[in-house]
Amino acid sequence: MELNERIRLLRNSLGFTMEKFGSYLGVKRNTVSQWENGINNLSDQVINSIINVNWNGKRVNPEWLRYGQEPMYIEPDNFSLDELLTQRMVDNLEIDIIRLYFGLEPDFRRQLLKHFKDGLYHLDTTPAASTSNIVWEDIPDPADNSIANKKETG
Repeated sequence: MELNERIRLLRNSLGFTMEKFGSYLGVKRNTVSQWENGINNLSDQVINSIINVNWNGKRVNPEWLRYGQEPMYIEPDNFSLDELLTQRMVDNLEIDIIRLYFGLEPDFRRQLLKHFKDGLYHLDTTPAASTSNIVWEDIPDPADNSIANKKETG
């Protein structure tokens, strides 16, 4: 199978029109058509772009695109938080803490991380609590729906 045929097969396997496929690469529908029909060759830059694009969670195998060696897609590295927690023998309290942490607003999480980072760096010279600029009473409760309602109305 030639490169132009693999491009057509890739596009069809993604369920993309020529226009949509081209939009991921910054080219027009006509350019994709010319590639697929073997009228124009793909430059190394375009081939590298196809390899580096995240095609709705899929990555094209460079060996398949260039030489036709299966598989078409590279299997992504999967990370399972549940699996990690099981491996680390995490208890329910720790899981609840993790859930609450990720329930916090992103800006507040950054502030909280900065607090701990600063505290860890000052541990040998100054008690961590003295470096704190966080008012603990101001920590939003992720389960408190009134916070979300205040944002929507305020």
